[in-house]
Amino acid sequence: MKNNPYIIGGAILIVLVIIFGGINLYDKKSETSDGLGQNLSEINGVASLTASSTASSSVSSVTNSAGSNSGAQGGSGVAVGGQRDGNGCLTGAGYSWDSEIGSCVRSWEKLTTFIPTKKWYVLQNNKVFSKNVFFTIDQNSKISGKVCNSFSGTVKFDNKLNTVTSGPIMSTLMACLDSDISNLESKFFRVLNGTADVSLNTNNGHLTFKKGNDVIEFTTNENEGSGSVTLITPGNGTVATNSGSACTAKGGQWSSQFKECLGVDNAVCTEIGGQFNECASACRNDPNAQVCTMQCVQVCEFK
Repeated sequence: MKNNPYIIGGAILIVLVIIFGGINLYDKKSETSDGLGQNLSEINGVASLTASSTASSSVSSVTNSAGSNSGAQGGSGVAVGGQRDGNGCLTGAGYSWDSEIGSCVRSWEKLTTFIPTKKWYVLQNNKVFSKNVFFTIDQNSKISGKVCNSFSGTVKFDNKLNTVTSGPIMSTLMACLDSDISNLESKFFRVLNGTADVSLNTNNGHLTFKKGNDVIEFTTNENEGSGSVTLITPGNGTVATNSGSACTAKGGQWSSQFKECLGVDNAVCTEIGGQFNECASACRNDPNAQVCTMQCVQVCEFK
């Protein structure tokens, strides 16, 4: 029995069944495990892709939202660098609306912004007195100009008090034969020497200097009121009501007492209707003079 071949064979068969069955089971488990792993990997990949897409979508959404908000702010009219008031003045930079000159200005720069670099002509009776009577101020606060005499000096504006302080004023010393120009020059220099009040009118662009009872109005329009001075018919030497104005408009000095225009040449004299005397006596208007220089004086004469 101990050596019974059936028993031994059966035992071997059982052992073989166990061995091969175990190997097969192991392969199935391995296959199952590998499939599960692959499935898990695929699931993880999908999850990762989904998460990535979601994140990208979220970032894109946030970015688009931010861009949209930025665009909305950009379209709101808010200026970069500060707010503007109802008149468009950049208040953050110190600008405010000044109704007197009709523009946005810094209060501490008002006069020094508006007046310099322009040529200002004297106004009388709502018209320019003469294109040759003016003043200008450069960026270095130097004033210069001409009435009867040429002048120059320095000025300083006070934007808070609306004043201008000028002087000392230096000028040439030529005698002014025309009483109107002489009187205007005297007033001009009284106003300019010392401190005067300054005002700007936005309605007509006029500038006014006032010192005591002396008031002078200026304009930058050299043709303001033009047409009121019409040149007389040239050649006849007859005095017209506008002879003096025509003389000064051409840069000459008019003497209403002696009906003469000095400082113009023959061509201008003819244009304004005078008769040119190339060599008039220096004492022609004072026949009783004790001393008279021997020199020729060029005069544009009117009868």
